[in-house]
Amino acid sequence: MSVKVRKVGNSFTVTIPAGFVESLNLYDGQELEVNASEHAIEYRPLKTAPKTINWDDYEPVSDNLRDGMTPDEYVRSLRDYDRD
Repeated sequence: MSVKVRKVGNSFTVTIPAGFVESLNLYDGQELEVNASEHAIEYRPLKTAPKTINWDDYEPVSDNLRDGMTPDEYVRSLRDYDRD
């Protein structure tokens, strides 16, 4: 597989094919360590992928809404409650 080096401003960029991103659990914004030798460039992830949230561990907001209350109003009411 080959990729192109592209000029972006005063720097250069190389794309990482989606298959590599998925198999290595890379994510947007992740930092990579870069090492160069005479004939190669090596990239290594500095951190592991962020923990995936299991939404089944949380109760739906809709279960706590009072009549006519929007989800945003509910969240604001929790913040207001915490201040007291």
